[in-house]
Amino acid sequence: MNKELHEANRLSWNAATAAHNSHKGDQAAFFRQGGNTLYPEELSLLGDIKGLNILHLQCNSGQDTLSLAHYGANVTGVDISDEAINFARQLSADSGIPAQFHRADIFDWMEQAITENLKFDRVFCSYGV
Repeated sequence: MNKELHEANRLSWNAATAAHNSHKGDQAAFFRQGGNTLYPEELSLLGDIKGLNILHLQCNSGQDTLSLAHYGANVTGVDISDEAINFARQLSADSGIPAQFHRADIFDWMEQAITENLKFDRVFCSYGV
């Protein structure tokens, strides 16, 4: 049952991604010009992240992920939506801000991360989660 619900959730986010990004203009230019989508409270709670490995769960289309990378973190974003991850990868390439993005159900991805012994200094989920 859970896998069926997760699949329905993935399909829903695939459909919503285009609408969510359609009104935001040239996001790559926004990031190239130093733009940032994080709130001061988030930055304060995260502290100095320069050089840290950050895992951003449920990263959606990657805007907050790239904002974290802008502050010098090595960031890995994970999201269930194919469309969101494709958008995030393209936004990373177009903005010139490097980040890794993985399309996966986070429960499955966490099991894989344990198997691969992946380590992160901080885990971030934005207010939208």
